[in-house]
Amino acid sequence: MNRDKRFRQWVAEQPCLLAGKPGHYCQTWSGKRDCAHVRTKTLAGDRMNCVSLCRAAHQEQHAMGIKSFEVKYQIDLTDEAQRLDGLYVQQTQSFTEEGAA
Repeated sequence: MNRDKRFRQWVAEQPCLLAGKPGHYCQTWSGKRDCAHVRTKTLAGDRMNCVSLCRAAHQEQHAMGIKSFEVKYQIDLTDEAQRLDGLYVQQTQSFTEEGAA
């Protein structure tokens, strides 16, 4: 499995970015979270282009557009994608170092 696919799977295992936000009924309980793109899908290979959203939030993001979605929920999806990428790198480095020990 290539690294990008592992990353997308890891992102989809993270809590929905909107869990607990006012105005959003999170469907994380359904177990379906998506690796949602925060910019154009042509950058799909860019790891800093994904956040974890429950299916309902992901559909809402597509319906209203990224900028309107960010305004509504007072979030910066690009910043969140960068945060997730950093967390992923930290966790995978720790795992790699533990395996080498």
